[in-house]
Amino acid sequence: MIDIRYQYDGTAPDYDQITRLSGYDRVPPRLVAAFQQAAGLTPAMRVLDFGCGTGKLTQAICDTGAAVDITGLEPCLAMAEQFTKRFQGRRNITFKRGGYTDRLPLPDADFNAVLSSGVFDHIRITPDVMKEFMRVIKPRGYLAFTYERHSRLFPFAHMRWGGGAIYSHQDSHVQDCLEQAGAKILKHERLFGYFYFHLARMGLFVAQKPG
Repeated sequence: MIDIRYQYDGTAPDYDQITRLSGYDRVPPRLVAAFQQAAGLTPAMRVLDFGCGTGKLTQAICDTGAAVDITGLEPCLAMAEQFTKRFQGRRNITFKRGGYTDRLPLPDADFNAVLSSGVFDHIRITPDVMKEFMRVIKPRGYLAFTYERHSRLFPFAHMRWGGGAIYSHQDSHVQDCLEQAGAKILKHERLFGYFYFHLARMGLFVAQKPG
């Protein structure tokens, strides 16, 4: 994984407006809807929003009305300030700074589900990366995330951006990495595109850790 903090430090104050204009706002609710269809949010579930940013995915989870505990994990201080401001006073929502390193700053089997929207675009997906996410998920827990799909029209697999990178992956590669990490694929979707400094073609997976 890579450190992308500096890519968002400058855009954090305007991030919500930028994503509304780009069409990205549709992505977090779609990921949550897919998770609900494949697995479902249940009361007292512990959920990690990996790369929580300003809280768009956490808000989409809250909008379902599910009584779950959510932890947002984010390395960018400017984005984290927006997140904590948005959810100030919400006892079921906590924040932890960190992420995007080779080892997550979290104990084993800590969460029932890990959800992540718009973050795996900045990670080179490998079996080891998926194994690390499986490590922090409880047995029979879930991993649901979006990623940028490799395209013949936009064939880059690795594009430099700011202090980090944007990666695109073949659907089959992402599935292979999940399966090599021992996960069972519950759902795969190809999503619409949106424009955020480049045209992004998205996909999502929902997978389950074995019990």
